[in-house]
Amino acid sequence: MKTSESREQALEAFRAAVREDMARTCCRKARVAITLRHHIHPDGYELAFNFMRICAEETGGTLDVRGVWLEGAEGELWLPKALEHARDLGGAALAVPSSRCSSLAAPEKHRMTTATPYTPPADITTAAESALAKASPYELGRATVLYSVYCGVTGGRSAVTGAELPPFEKCPVLVRAAWLAVAQAINTPVTSVAPPSQPSPMLVQKPSPGRMVLYCLGDEGGTRKGEVRPAVVVALRAPDPMAPNLQVLGDGPNDDFTAADGHGGEHVWRGTVPFGGPDKPGTWFWPPRV
Repeated sequence: MKTSESREQALEAFRAAVREDMARTCCRKARVAITLRHHIHPDGYELAFNFMRICAEETGGTLDVRGVWLEGAEGELWLPKALEHARDLGGAALAVPSSRCSSLAAPEKHRMTTATPYTPPADITTAAESALAKASPYELGRATVLYSVYCGVTGGRSAVTGAELPPFEKCPVLVRAAWLAVAQAINTPVTSVAPPSQPSPMLVQKPSPGRMVLYCLGDEGGTRKGEVRPAVVVALRAPDPMAPNLQVLGDGPNDDFTAADGHGGEHVWRGTVPFGGPDKPGTWFWPPRV
């Protein structure tokens, strides 16, 4: 337990840090929220509600009836632990709001309530189940990886509720289908999804003669259909700049492209090849960065 003097020193030091943040950046509340997080976790839970009171005072923010700074603390991963700590102390850790806070939130507006369970329409659930059933093992594996990356960023908890997140295979159908859709769209050129009224947020890399790409073998691969081979962009003749003509390089005697108009089984020409991915036969994609 901190002494009265050390508590006051810690609070004054925190207030000074908040004021410094307010003077240094235009995104003041966002910056102060980061400072708050660093002061509370892992050793500052005892003063969490005093810190939040200071944040509300200095930023003109709002404390709800629990003493939570709504603009910067709601949804933070540390908040459930701070609330639990306050309950363990019988509410002693809760800050007494100062007159400098803009307001106390009305109880009926900000009291924590249990959300009504969402029941998705039957057609959405059916579509999600169908998408999962049709997905390839590669797509499902990629969806699992992307979901795991998200969990790694949030500490394995929901960024909205703070609840612990389950393994991918235990997630609801809609959640798994949504991550599957992300996995399937990961190689989509940005220009194809950017709103037409807005500029593309980044330049899309386009193929050009001489560039090396990867090609997922189609019917010309025979029993090796679906395997990936390097290819050279030889021309761009189609209206779509993402549909080049390719010379696909074979794996020596292991690939026999002769039946597919190849050259001694060494390579085969393919025209107007669409952009796709490693799980879409007959398409090309960029080599992954290593």
